[in-house]
Amino acid sequence: MSASKVIKQIMVETDTSVKDLAAMLGMKSSQILSNKLYRDTFTFEDYVKIAKLLGCTVQTVVDSSGKIYVNEYTPTSATPEE
Repeated sequence: MSASKVIKQIMVETDTSVKDLAAMLGMKSSQILSNKLYRDTFTFEDYVKIAKLLGCTVQTVVDSSGKIYVNEYTPTSATPEE
C-alpha cells in the first residue's frame, strides 16, 4: 500500500482533515499537502513525521529474526518543506 493511502486511512480514522494536517506540518497552504497526497511524493522522513503527528508509530521488522526497530521523527530547527 502506498504512503498516501496509509496516510489517508489514518486521517479518516483520526478525523483529521487535510487542512488540519497541513497546519500541524507548518505548511502555508493545504494545497501543498493535497498535491503530495495525490502524487504520493512523501519522503520517508515526511511519512514518519506525519505518522507521529497522527498518533502512530512506524516500525521496521527484520523478517529473519522478528526484531523490531521503531522509526522515530526528531524535529529539527529547519523550516518544514513547502
